[in-house]
Amino acid sequence: MRFRSSPLSTLCALALALAAVLPVFGSAAAQDILRIAAIVNDEVISAQDLDQRLDLAIAATGQPNNPELRRRLRDQVLRNLIDERLQMQEAGRMKIAATPEELDQAIRQLERQNNIPEGKFEEVVTRQGASIQALNQQLRAEIAWSKVIRRRVLPSIVITDEEVDLAIQQLKRDVGGTESLLAEILLLVDNPDQEEEARRNAVNIIEQLRSGAAFPAMARQFSNGSTATAGGDLGWVRAGTLPEEVERVVAKLSPGQISEPIRSTTGFHIVLVRERRQIRLGNPADATVAMKQITFPITPNTSRAEADATLSVARAVFDSVTGCDDLTRVARELQLKGGATDIPRQKVGDMPPRVRPIAADLEIGKLSPPVPSESGLSMYMVCERKETSQEPDRDRMRERLASARIEQGARRLLRDLRRDSVVEFR
Repeated sequence: MRFRSSPLSTLCALALALAAVLPVFGSAAAQDILRIAAIVNDEVISAQDLDQRLDLAIAATGQPNNPELRRRLRDQVLRNLIDERLQMQEAGRMKIAATPEELDQAIRQLERQNNIPEGKFEEVVTRQGASIQALNQQLRAEIAWSKVIRRRVLPSIVITDEEVDLAIQQLKRDVGGTESLLAEILLLVDNPDQEEEARRNAVNIIEQLRSGAAFPAMARQFSNGSTATAGGDLGWVRAGTLPEEVERVVAKLSPGQISEPIRSTTGFHIVLVRERRQIRLGNPADATVAMKQITFPITPNTSRAEADATLSVARAVFDSVTGCDDLTRVARELQLKGGATDIPRQKVGDMPPRVRPIAADLEIGKLSPPVPSESGLSMYMVCERKETSQEPDRDRMRERLASARIEQGARRLLRDLRRDSVVEFR
């Protein structure tokens, strides 16, 4: 990315264009349009563009819209706007654009994701103080860029049968290990000059996440990764598939924890560990398990103090028990009614809906957190599990390998666009 002073011809052309529209606006709006935040290959990002995108980012994350937060987020929002202009310029060069039908489909999807009644999205966005025009611009850029990737990157992606075979062999070796359900915000760093700015932006984003901002919304607004439109969702990830620097940190995180900024050769990663589970080949619902259950009685007549004391005991049991024999001993010592109850061996898919996800994902000998049941707070442990024998799906594995290759190609393309661009900050 090169920097320069704007040529006189560009500024003159801009002034003439603005002179035609300024009478329509009030003086404050006119000043916002006249002020320039950045120029990207002679295309202007105005202060009004930046302010509207800040409004949208803050509304999406549910944080209070105050001057301090705007100051913290400004650099990253501007950086994303610059990338978006580069992407749209490349789409324009290739005569690619989002159709009205595609834009409408994207809005319907956002309505479903956010439990908004169909057709009410614009009303909700406006009520939250954001600009629907700014949102539409962002969605058009996402749609157009995805088309650019399909045309520029996808044709060069070739996944051989040998690569699929190797990936399946590795998956089989990993069976019995642990995989993590992850989400990520990625801030790319293309040259050393961007290092400190990207690190500072990552710290600011983490502060907002730990103050209550929703991770998917922050990822959508600030991540430079291809998973941004999916709220940063990386899906289930096994050891050995992430950059080494990221993997070392993620291995030490517990479910629900967010990492500090992690520097890799690509940029800064912010990773959320959502869940962990054992790696298995078959359908978890087809596995047969034997389980134990203990219950701490809590009724509507239980006082708040008694309930809090019971919950404290349940947490202590969760932290200390290892294995089904140990669970039986502890239940006897606590004189829990019924002790450690055996749940008959059965298929996970045949279990009650409340127990099914616990039986599917819980590691053998690990106690589940307390969950509400008819009798109070129940905790479960899988004592045995018999998996169904099933070969990994080759087509699905090929898709996973291709997705990773497409992500790498998209990053390279954006890096090249940045390298060849001329950007001036104001």
